[in-house]
Amino acid sequence: MKTKVYDCEGESLGGEWVNLASTEEATKEAVLQILYLDATIKAQLETAYEMKSQATLERLAALEHEQWAHWTRYILNNITIENVNRWGTQIETPYSELTEEEKGSDRKWARKVLEAIS
Repeated sequence: MKTKVYDCEGESLGGEWVNLASTEEATKEAVLQILYLDATIKAQLETAYEMKSQATLERLAALEHEQWAHWTRYILNNITIENVNRWGTQIETPYSELTEEEKGSDRKWARKVLEAIS
């Protein structure tokens, strides 16, 4: 069977009659190429996402280490019985019940996390 081929706007592509069977084969080939490219692009995007995820994980791990080192340094330089008692109370206090000053300290580190993941 022969037919004319038209573009998406209804314009004839050269006005020539083409063999529909060969057009179907060409269409199948084009679809297979698109699917191959789609799979290739998907794989590349997944790899890029994994790399970005790994990079984000490393930034967050570095930040966690920085926070731990900051806190440990502070403890070692300020260890008194009064501070140990205060820290014990803070450990048992939910965030929502902390003072605004204490929340401010936590917010400082939360902002660093937001910066690391953006």
